Amino acid sequence: MLSMKRRIAVISAVAVIAAVVPALTVSPATAAPATTAISAVTMPSVNDLADYKACPASADIPSAGFTDTTDADVDCLAYYGITSGTTATTYSPEDSVSRWQMALFLTRTLSKAGTTLGTGADQGFTDISGLSAEIQTAINQIAQAGITVGKTATTFAPNDNVTRAEMALFIERMNTNITAGPGGTSDAERLSGVATTYVNSNCDAATGGECTGKYNYSDIDGGAVTVEAANAIKEIFTLGIHDGVTATTYNPGSDMTRAAMATFLTAALNHSNLRPAGLTIQAVSYSGAGAQNPALHVSHRDASHVPVAGTAVDVFTWVPTGVEGDRAFATATGYCEDAVVTTGSITGCYIDVAEPVTDLAGNLTPTGASTSVASQALSLNGSRTYYAWSGAAATTYDNDVHGTGSLYDDITITATPAAAGNQCSMDVPSRAGSTTHTHTTKWGAVTTITCQLRSVADSSTAGAVPSAGTVVSMNRQRIAANVAGVASTAVMEAEQVTCYTDAAGTCSFTITGPANPLKATTDSYTDTIVVTTANATIGTVGIAPASGFANFMTDAGTTLTTVLNYLSTTSAVDNVTLTQTSSNALVSATSSTVRSLTATAYDQYGDGEAGQTINFESMARMYSGVTCTVANPTVCTLANHGLSAGDIVTSLAKGATFAGDAVVSGTAVADRGAAMAPAAGSQWNVVAVDANTFKLDELGGANDLEGTAIANAAAAAIMGHSSFTRVARTTNSAGQASLSFTDTIRISELDNVCAWFADAINACVKYYRTATPADFTEVGNNDATAADGETVGACVEFDATNSTYITMQLDGTDVTLGGPVQYVKYSFDSNDQFAGAGGAAALVAGTAVTQAAWTTKMATICAIGGAAASQSALLIQGTVSDISHVDITNGLTTDIQRHVFGVAL
Repeated sequence: MLSMKRRIAVISAVAVIAAVVPALTVSPATAAPATTAISAVTMPSVNDLADYKACPASADIPSAGFTDTTDADVDCLAYYGITSGTTATTYSPEDSVSRWQMALFLTRTLSKAGTTLGTGADQGFTDISGLSAEIQTAINQIAQAGITVGKTATTFAPNDNVTRAEMALFIERMNTNITAGPGGTSDAERLSGVATTYVNSNCDAATGGECTGKYNYSDIDGGAVTVEAANAIKEIFTLGIHDGVTATTYNPGSDMTRAAMATFLTAALNHSNLRPAGLTIQAVSYSGAGAQNPALHVSHRDASHVPVAGTAVDVFTWVPTGVEGDRAFATATGYCEDAVVTTGSITGCYIDVAEPVTDLAGNLTPTGASTSVASQALSLNGSRTYYAWSGAAATTYDNDVHGTGSLYDDITITATPAAAGNQCSMDVPSRAGSTTHTHTTKWGAVTTITCQLRSVADSSTAGAVPSAGTVVSMNRQRIAANVAGVASTAVMEAEQVTCYTDAAGTCSFTITGPANPLKATTDSYTDTIVVTTANATIGTVGIAPASGFANFMTDAGTTLTTVLNYLSTTSAVDNVTLTQTSSNALVSATSSTVRSLTATAYDQYGDGEAGQTINFESMARMYSGVTCTVANPTVCTLANHGLSAGDIVTSLAKGATFAGDAVVSGTAVADRGAAMAPAAGSQWNVVAVDANTFKLDELGGANDLEGTAIANAAAAAIMGHSSFTRVARTTNSAGQASLSFTDTIRISELDNVCAWFADAINACVKYYRTATPADFTEVGNNDATAADGETVGACVEFDATNSTYITMQLDGTDVTLGGPVQYVKYSFDSNDQFAGAGGAAALVAGTAVTQAAWTTKMATICAIGGAAASQSALLIQGTVSDISHVDITNGLTTDIQRHVFGVAL
């Protein structure tokens, strides 16, 4: 066997023994055999993969129609006539392959790869005479080609099953009969300057022609596998002919299944000159992190897959921008338009007289162009589409005419953002108690830390980067902080684990907590964990929670630190969450909506706590000032107030109203927002209403509004109201308590609902009563401050899944009184227009952007707006002027509308 020159490298985990009870952890388990721990490790790789494929995805290879498999490799072999299945409708992928079947598969593969087979003359096998003439010929032909020498000098054993070791030998010997095609690997000019053209891996000639480097398999060097078979296994692995690069065993003695056979033969054919019928364009890679400039390959084959020489091929390319109206081809004519440029041809979209033509092997190599990332910061991919076609000289490309058929093909190259950050998270219970970066954990808990490469070091706009091979390390030290009342800082266990990101850019570590040694409530162990990304240009960051919340890690640039504190403390309510079935509803003069909320009380370990009392309460701010009379009941005026008899009204800000009343604005309770627990004298019951007025009686007393002053236009009051009377519920066995009620408020406003266990243990949600959508245009100076006379908008909620967003629109007639304000829900779709950097005056139209860029930016804008909202905010929610312009005149979903945010990308 010829030399195999490059080897698979090693994945290994490094264990650092730092204390009395060492723990050695290896991750991941894809390492090549290694006898000692090493400090420098490299990613395993398949060095000599074929650049192009015999069955590329762009060729739309048809399904073989088998009912028992949809494997693309099986489809590929069926397409080329190498297999026809065990019946017309079945392939039997798990069946073993017999040696006589393998002879047929090998000769058909060689034939399709352009190899001239021998005559099939008798090679001396005495046990094949009962087989069909086709099978006997195939067996004799593979013997003539040196692919088999038989089980003995005179027997072939046709009915024996092919072992995986034999398969490696068959494939390796077959490859010496196949001329390597474009992108295939051969040993050209590697051995003493002698060039070879057949398929063979590039092993290191300096080693004497043997593949002696590290590799993944751990079961091929024993006495059961011959040296020749072991070398064959190593060579085909290096060529990418295998079941999976992460496999650590080859199972040389096992039978070869028909499914695995299809995988092996298809991978071998990728190194040949076999290509689909018609004109096909391929790239070395179709996506990758950062700018992409892949090598391209065009092939032309006839219906029998025989190379066609002399075909004039025009290759042109288009970089889509995603902006409204940008297109490769004119809608009316089909001719090239916009960003279509020439690549690897004389004139794009035109067959020149001297156009490049396919060579004698039916191939042509066009020139590629760089594909750039659309936005690293917003994690937006860039793309470039290549078109290959042929026609008569002086023909102009018309997509309506030439965009289909056997003389046309196209591919798209995608550039994904490169890795700038490695964002890590833990799967500690999401509601477990936390202090800074220390997390309360149960004894024996299993915790997984998962890291994902991201396009931006630390940003909500960062996207996942699918990049393999980045080294991430986890160092852990365990101490028995307190056992039976004895404190300690001595390290009792330590480990260092090295991990490599996979093809998705992810990497993970698992930590198993200790068992409780004495079951005492004072016992505690701690694990201090440090995660580091080896590449100093890639920042290592936590996944978003603030200090004191589950999942928080202390960030030091390239290092993250967290602590798991294993405790035996009796459970108690530590925090509360609140969810609702919907966050918004359209209101009208007759609307009513059933709303449901569920609160969950969690203990310090993140488990639901049963039998606890949860109080529900709501507060919706009535924007614009309220004027009232001194009467019993008092009469207050506010246009379109939306109240009903029986509602509860609370004073939130009095200005000069209700002079002498010191407690009118209520008592602000920590973390629950202003006026969620109003003091006596600041709440009133609505006893009667009409469209623009309502009458109030004080709750808990017989007086009218306290004080002698009245609320008037010059000194109006700001009031709020509750959607329901404050109510208490008890949590069930899962720690949950629920509330449902009918909301009859009929004006657009924000309702804040809170569920609380104690003054500092609570959770709140926002519910938007939205107005009928209408056009909106900012009126003002496009700054971050609302002023009298300005109309400004802010995004408060964005729902990418349902393609909607909610804006708070403020008519700043008098910003001191905070209104009027309304919330509006808009929908968008791919038929709309999108822009950024909009604003007042001439800037209102903004700069056109892609829908992807707009949605990514909106997600950030609206997250900021939502976070800024609070019950104590008397004026606005969100960020002023982040919504510049919305035009929905032509409809919300089926017609074009325009959405513009006020800031640039």
